[in-house]
Amino acid sequence: MPLHMQAKLLRVLQENEIERIGGYEPIPIDVRVIAATHQDLRKLIKEKKFREDLFYRLNVINIKIPPLRQRKEDILIFINHFLGQLNKKYKTDITISQRAVELLLNHKWQGNIRELRNVIESAYVLTEKDILGVKHLPSNLLTFSPNTAPEVKGGTLDFILNEFEKDIILESLMENNYKISKTAKDLGIHRTTLYKKLERLNIKFSKDIAE
Repeated sequence: MPLHMQAKLLRVLQENEIERIGGYEPIPIDVRVIAATHQDLRKLIKEKKFREDLFYRLNVINIKIPPLRQRKEDILIFINHFLGQLNKKYKTDITISQRAVELLLNHKWQGNIRELRNVIESAYVLTEKDILGVKHLPSNLLTFSPNTAPEVKGGTLDFILNEFEKDIILESLMENNYKISKTAKDLGIHRTTLYKKLERLNIKFSKDIAE
């Protein structure tokens, strides 16, 4: 906020009155101000970029909210909230897979809540059926790192890749009611290839497989 605007805001807070643009009569107001910032205001005060008197006028009760990556317990709440909003808006009933939730919980979220909301909205658009899965998430969330990789006993790249491939195949099977032909088409591979992958990855399930 420019310094001249800071001065005007300070006057409003001190005098409890405003004027309409082009007007001359002051209008009394009775408001409470909730202000938020990601800037270091004390540093800006030293740099003469923020008024000290305005800072103390606003800084009556200070609440410091940690970044989203430090509040993992809130991430699932926001996931369900954003997904619920989209389902209500578009009259759908899309849910999210457990593996997708795990990836979202372990992401660092440098962009905080805005980044999470954008990811959910983007993945929602890409979801063809009723389950938002790993394959719908942005590629940067699938980067293999100690935070995003599955919990494994071994740490080889092949093992980690196999775990991700297994997750995606299982999600696709569930989305397609365990129908091999539809799952293979969904994954863009031949049925024979899918059968080989099921065997190689030791994917077994009790449901009857329909061709």
